[in-house]
Amino acid sequence: MFRHNNGPYIEDVIGIDWKLIMWLASLKQFDNYVDLFILVWNVIGLKNDNGFEEFNGEVNQMKDHIKGLLANQVINDEEFDKYSCLLDNYRTCRDINSNNHEERNRLSSDAYHKLLIGLKASQKKLLRQMILDRMDSFVNVSIKSVESLREQIATLDNENSHLQAALGNMTNTRPNDQDPNNAAKLNSDIMDLQQQLSDFTTVYESVINDEKAKELFASKQVQLEFTNPKAKTILEGCLQRLIIEQILTDANSYFQKHISNSDNDETLEIEILNTTNRLIESVNRFREKRPGRDNITQITPIKVRQQIYSALGCRGFSNYDHPLIVGIAEKIRQTMDEYRKINDENIEDSIDQSIQITRKVISIIYFRLKIQQIHQQFEPTYRFFESGDEIDIRFMEGSWGRGDFKKLEVEVCYFPCIAIRDNEVTSSNPKVFTKAQVFARPKKS
Repeated sequence: MFRHNNGPYIEDVIGIDWKLIMWLASLKQFDNYVDLFILVWNVIGLKNDNGFEEFNGEVNQMKDHIKGLLANQVINDEEFDKYSCLLDNYRTCRDINSNNHEERNRLSSDAYHKLLIGLKASQKKLLRQMILDRMDSFVNVSIKSVESLREQIATLDNENSHLQAALGNMTNTRPNDQDPNNAAKLNSDIMDLQQQLSDFTTVYESVINDEKAKELFASKQVQLEFTNPKAKTILEGCLQRLIIEQILTDANSYFQKHISNSDNDETLEIEILNTTNRLIESVNRFREKRPGRDNITQITPIKVRQQIYSALGCRGFSNYDHPLIVGIAEKIRQTMDEYRKINDENIEDSIDQSIQITRKVISIIYFRLKIQQIHQQFEPTYRFFESGDEIDIRFMEGSWGRGDFKKLEVEVCYFPCIAIRDNEVTSSNPKVFTKAQVFARPKKS
């Protein structure tokens, strides 16, 4: 199934093996793999010394990977102790001479147990090897990330040292570590949004409207046959993109509709945006028309914008019953109902999810991204890639091998690339904030 010299070929993966890979690809954090490692081993009997020796060796490998993450400052001492103790406790309860079944059961999950126990022995071994390889990749990626961050920090410190020495925090346009809208917190919230969208658009254990789904495939130029086992996963990606685009379209219409009529509580956010834009324009004109040399006037438009958008990012449309949020949330639920039907018992969850997703998409795209604009010529932007676009690992993220992406193209892009571009340098590459999430397909030869 796998060609180890060139990495996995998507067209060769079928059935349970495809689901296995898609499941692994969906795991975002290293601690997921620690849990998964325990769950896989928990359905494997250790009846002899050879079995325990193999188990013991892989536990040691996992602990070595965790040491690597600690060394690269990806985790702290407390997290290192936590996961090391977890693995040691599990090793102890799996000892051939141990009868501590209660502890073993506590460390496992019945749901995952049922899922994994049906795998063949070869698939279990493949899964364990993939876990170990992925842990190794976490260490390698963390090394590169730390080095890259150190280089960026050194460059930024050099660029800003003279300004910070003269004016201190007054002219520092980068949100500090305590700011709820700093880049790290924003990135974390984007990952949360991606997970919420995945949960909201799931089509598993629901009745799918095949005709509507096929129409959606056609509109997004998906080439995969709807009868293919991978079709449900691709459908979920198409639905995620459809939901995001619908939220942004309706939000744009709302802002345009009320841009000149924002004198009531419902449209407070638009009134604030209009006032902010007028103030920034006035300050820029003031800077041009009134001669002088100072950094305060230069930085004021950026600081004003950051403070206002920070407030909007915290409280914008925060009323649970705000007409914009409620209206869009209802529309995306209706859209989802056109493609799949869920059980009545899940309707309340769907309502809450739709409201949270709507508010979070608007908050991130319209407000919080603007805070990251630390220079006036830099503009936050987002982009969905289209079906058939070549895979570009600078701007895209997906499930493919190290060299395989050159043989692939986009099947569907289900979350946009978010970047900061320089409006004054048209040929420059934008600084990528979050890569686009894509499902890929082989190029036609």
